[in-house]
Amino acid sequence: MFAFLILPVRRYFRIRNKQKNRIDKWSVFFGFVISFSAFSPNFQISGENGLTSEMGAFLAALAGFFITALAAIATFPGTKDYSLEMPLRGEGVFLGEDCLSRRQFYCILFGYLSEISIILVLLCSFLPLFIKIIPSSFLIPCFVFIGRFLFLCMVLPFFCHMLATFMLGLVFLSVRMHENSHDYKITRKK
Repeated sequence: MFAFLILPVRRYFRIRNKQKNRIDKWSVFFGFVISFSAFSPNFQISGENGLTSEMGAFLAALAGFFITALAAIATFPGTKDYSLEMPLRGEGVFLGEDCLSRRQFYCILFGYLSEISIILVLLCSFLPLFIKIIPSSFLIPCFVFIGRFLFLCMVLPFFCHMLATFMLGLVFLSVRMHENSHDYKITRKK
């Protein structure tokens, strides 16, 4: 059952496209860099003005947007001059050997963004509850540091990747989706 729940994540990372692959690599790297710089003693993870409360509210709004975008793309009928069933112009987007249509790519992209944002909202929601449950006698400074490190290395790279992928999705939706691809051939680089 767990494999079924992470299907959008697996499908998104199997897509091959030059722009997407660069975004994937650099955004996760940038997230790890931010997570190491967040070890300042003044940096709060939980609490009223902490990372989880601020990021959780932002992610909750984004999750709704991603789900709405996914529904709109999946149900958009197109026109006689324009179809979402055409491939993206240029290099194309591939999943395995298949060249994805615009609709397939956008659905996979926004399905991935929806799932990651919901997972991050849940992590940001449950961390403060988990911290309140743990007795203060178990909060040895070493354990606090390790827990903080694991949380930051788990959440911030995914958050940065989600934001970068969201920007990529906006570029594809606002610019590349509306380019007429009748005149373009898809080239495949091996």
